[in-house]
Amino acid sequence: MDTDLQKQAQDFSISSKLRNVAEGLEKLTKGELLEDTHLRSFEWTQKLIAQMQGYEKHPELSVSATELRPQFYAIFGQGYLETIHKILEDYEKNTLLDGELIQMSKKFDEVSSNVLRTLHTIGNI
Repeated sequence: MDTDLQKQAQDFSISSKLRNVAEGLEKLTKGELLEDTHLRSFEWTQKLIAQMQGYEKHPELSVSATELRPQFYAIFGQGYLETIHKILEDYEKNTLLDGELIQMSKKFDEVSSNVLRTLHTIGNI
């Protein structure tokens, strides 16, 4: 039971971080400053993608990376993850157009919603 609760808490945290990334990307299109929660979520997600793609090792994210990899590949495409990784790593040097950032934001929101939907589907929330 404790393991189920820990997994649920972890999934909720993941969903929140991905939603923060979506919000942060939206703020970039408006020229708004990012809050600490967005910056922490950018850093966490950058590490998650690095683990998924094998750029860097982040053992604490290995399970999450393995679980989320199929969704990221399906929603973003495997090749696009490198671009996302670079933007999250150094968002101040972003060269994408606002429309591209908005699309990326929507995709992060979709992954976030999918994680929450999984929790609702199995009746845990």
